[in-house]
Amino acid sequence: MNIAETVPTTPARAKFDHCTPLIVEDDRLYATLLVEAFKRNGVPASNLRVVPDGEAATVFLSSLTAQDVRAELPSVVILDLFLRRQSGLAVLSWMKSHPSLEKIPVAVLTGTKRPEDDARAVKLGVLYFLEKPLDFPDLIGIARRILAACEDVRDPAPATVA
Repeated sequence: MNIAETVPTTPARAKFDHCTPLIVEDDRLYATLLVEAFKRNGVPASNLRVVPDGEAATVFLSSLTAQDVRAELPSVVILDLFLRRQSGLAVLSWMKSHPSLEKIPVAVLTGTKRPEDDARAVKLGVLYFLEKPLDFPDLIGIARRILAACEDVRDPAPATVA
């Protein structure tokens, strides 16, 4: 059965046209499903970036910060914890130590939820610490939740004038 046959297409929402998620996932199939989940929530395919491991994530983010290209920084990072070449927690810790990256919301999506990883990720300030869902409709809901929280972080309510 094709993914397109199982889940109705969600109409694109202009409010996510500016969102630029970075997906750090070493499972190619799961990365593809995440990309599709974000697209179903209205994120243009051209805005989605995927890197296959922790080292690639730090290299990618370093290249953006070295150029001081703030407009190209991801609006949110979706991070697996158990990655090749550098763990997700190491990537998260590295991001939080860089002033230009520390405020980027990070959602941890992991296949194995261990209390010690949860505690460390929360201490480092993650937006969400979630277990990977097993079905695609749940993944679409998680992507929607991440995007909504990302909007709240990026576009806080305007201050009222007295």
